[in-house]
Amino acid sequence: MVTATTTPDTAGLEQLLDFDPDAWSPRPAVFRQASTAIPSSARQLTAPELYGILRARGFRETKRRGILGFVGIRVSPEHLDAPALVPEHSASSYRNRGDRSPEARRALRHDRTARAILKDPTATPRSGDRFNRAPESPGDLHRRALVSEAAELNRQAGVLDNSISSGPTPPPSDPRLRQLAALRARQSEILDQLAG
Repeated sequence: MVTATTTPDTAGLEQLLDFDPDAWSPRPAVFRQASTAIPSSARQLTAPELYGILRARGFRETKRRGILGFVGIRVSPEHLDAPALVPEHSASSYRNRGDRSPEARRALRHDRTARAILKDPTATPRSGDRFNRAPESPGDLHRRALVSEAAELNRQAGVLDNSISSGPTPPPSDPRLRQLAALRARQSEILDQLAG
């Protein structure tokens, strides 16, 4: 029985990985090669994100000698050997010790990078395929900002409405009523802009 094989979609991934239909590479080596190819200014992929993107693009994941890997991806020899995991080389073990070994510097650099990624509010979203996404137009960005602002206004209005309705009926001069009216008016403006 002959089965039809589909060719994986490699668009946008050429800068990260080398493709060879006859090759097989273990997942950790594929991740190491891809993470070294991503520029340091960009948000780094996590291993599950990369594996999900590759599966979605049609790369077959198989197991050889108990190790999961991808068919059709060739990695360079320096990425095939896994670095030794030495617990005393973690970033926390070198903090405040003054250790200047290459392992200590690498651990501290990794720790700083991870903290920067977690604190960066402009990081790209974790869902979706970042390599095949069409660039957003200024109109799309403006629309996304309006939707975000409308959601925040809706949240604020809901909290304010709950605080007003939970107590006795407020007098018409209550500043919370004026604030709620202003929030609802701004919501209406945004919805008009989104509709038009």
